[in-house]
Amino acid sequence: MSRELDNDGQPTIRRLNAARISDRGIDELLGICRGVLADGVVTDREASYLVGWMDGNREVAGQWPARDLYRRLKEMLVDRTLVPEEQGELLDTLLGITGEKGDLAERVAGFSATLPLCSPPPKVDFQGRLFCLTGKFAHGTRMQCEKEVVERGGDVQAEPTRKTSFLVVGAMGSRDWIHSSYGRKIQAAVELRENGLPLHIIAEEHWMAALRGE
Repeated sequence: MSRELDNDGQPTIRRLNAARISDRGIDELLGICRGVLADGVVTDREASYLVGWMDGNREVAGQWPARDLYRRLKEMLVDRTLVPEEQGELLDTLLGITGEKGDLAERVAGFSATLPLCSPPPKVDFQGRLFCLTGKFAHGTRMQCEKEVVERGGDVQAEPTRKTSFLVVGAMGSRDWIHSSYGRKIQAAVELRENGLPLHIIAEEHWMAALRGE
């Protein structure tokens, strides 16, 4: 009996099952994070609970964005106590991950703090480069943004691949980003970049500066 394989040579059904398990884990983690945020304060006990949950769910803790949260929590809780500065940083991180901030400007700031953007931002060349766009853009519609790339000699693809040069992340995210195509593309790009491919993840603001020739 033949089995359909994906681009990485893995059985498609196995990959789909793994993705479903991952989705359930991420959903549970987001639910816990929202519960922690309910009173607007992150206590030592709540932070310790988050670490304990991720210790027991390492397949989730090893993925972005849980991975960065897990690392920072472990660092913060070395002495088992959160100082006020750490409490504030953790609160902002959880707000960014869950998308719970209501005001657009605050939401954009929260996403910028948690997204795996290249630092420092790379020089953006358009000629002959392959771009993938994800999210909603303040600059305009997806069609308008793609046109900007093509007019400057670049090309656009629907999903990040091994040939992608830049993934551009639109500023206007939503609380459901993690399970949308927005989140999927970011996760795929992170994996490609971690595998040593020269894929740059940049924010819309940096991309717009390149459009202006800055």
